[in-house]
Amino acid sequence: MRGSERVGDLAESLSPGTVGDSPRLRYTINVSWPVEKILEEAFKLDPKDRALVVAELSSSEGIATPEEVEAAWREEIARRVKSLEDGTAVLHEWDEVNEEISSILKGA
Repeated sequence: MRGSERVGDLAESLSPGTVGDSPRLRYTINVSWPVEKILEEAFKLDPKDRALVVAELSSSEGIATPEEVEAAWREEIARRVKSLEDGTAVLHEWDEVNEEISSILKGA
């Protein structure tokens, strides 16, 4: 799996939120206890130390750089434009999409 695919998978599993006074992410997937504990402790750090942790983790192998994410989005946009132009894109009416989203959210 490419780094950009991992970022997409991660992004789908997170949603913005807060815990106490700290800006956080709420997980729509199960997060193990050690991960939750690490995040709780990380949010207690001062901003400079937190930035250091983020920088170190971001430089880890397998994590997409901002440039890689940007390149992946450019590729995806080009792919989508091409599929629209060549008629292979599967399009859906907004009413259908909105109904499906509403159904999913009601079940959540």
